[in-house]
Order: sequence, then C-alpha cells, then structure tokens
Amino acid sequence: PAAPQAGGAPASAPSAADGRRLRFPRRARVTRGRELDAVRTGGKRIRVEFLDVRVLAVLAVPAASAGADVGGSGGRSADGERGAGSGRGASPTSGASRRAGVRVGIVVPKHRQDGVARNRLKRRLRELVRTRLLPALRDLGADGAPGAAGAGDVVIRARAEAYGASVEQLARQVERVRRE
Repeated sequence: PAAPQAGGAPASAPSAADGRRLRFPRRARVTRGRELDAVRTGGKRIRVEFLDVRVLAVLAVPAASAGADVGGSGGRSADGERGAGSGRGASPTSGASRRAGVRVGIVVPKHRQDGVARNRLKRRLRELVRTRLLPALRDLGADGAPGAAGAGDVVIRARAEAYGASVEQLARQVERVRRE
C-alpha cells in the first residue's frame, strides 16, 4: 500500500480529471432496505452481463433543502437481508427528495459463494463506483442534462456471473451502464 501523505491520504489516491479527490461517502450511498426496495421497484432497469442496475431519478430540489439529513445505515440493509428503517415514519424516497446529488447502493447476493469471494466482489464494485460511476453521475442532473441540479438513486445488484468476472470486465460493464 502507498504511504500516507501529510494530509492522511495515500500517495496514490485517484483524483478526478478536474483535481477533485474521488470519494464514496455515506451520504452518497443508498443503505436502507426501504430505500433499496423503492429504487428496485420504481427505477428504470439497465441489465448488463454481470450487473442488474436500477436508476430512480428524483426531481430537482431547491438549494435550501439540499444537504438535509438522510439518516444512518439502519442495520444490514445494504445487502437487503433485513428491512431496516421501519418505524421512522418516512416514505422510501423522502431522503432522496430532501437532498441534491446522486446516491448509489450496491447489493451483492451470496449466490452460493463464500465470504471471501463476496467481499472481494463488493470491494471491486465499490471502487468502480467511486472512481468511474459517481464522478460521471455527479455531472448529470435528474433529467440527464450536464450541469442540471438534481438527485437520484442507483442500485447495482451483482448477478451470479459477476463472481467470475475480472476487474476489467466489471469496469467495462460499469462504463456501459454509465453511458446508458
């Protein structure tokens, strides 16, 4: 691993073309089971060889409501194993409608694989989302026009075939999803 610099970032931390440091913070993630379900049921489906992707666009939000609190992780909901966030009284998309920006959820089912293979696939997908998908999505608005202010949620679900895919193959699939 690269040695940390004075600022605490690794020396080889990837950056966007415009000099921004690429991150995948919690506010850019869809983590609650109820939110994942809302995107899965109401989003536009994009299916590629290794991934099943759902995209749910939310209308542009006023600057005053951008950055509102969207809550915590709510348990094991990132994998869809438990319905988290129940009892909070919020609608599934209320967090998305209160904030600007794009959030991405990653779901990696077990598909009869062990924990090592599953975690490896999750790490690969998170890295591809962080370095390739999020920078491109941040530049697009809810209507798909560059520079338009908007918000939306994307859920990426790994198919069983993704376990045998190389990083390069997964990267090509993520690029294809980004273009669509």
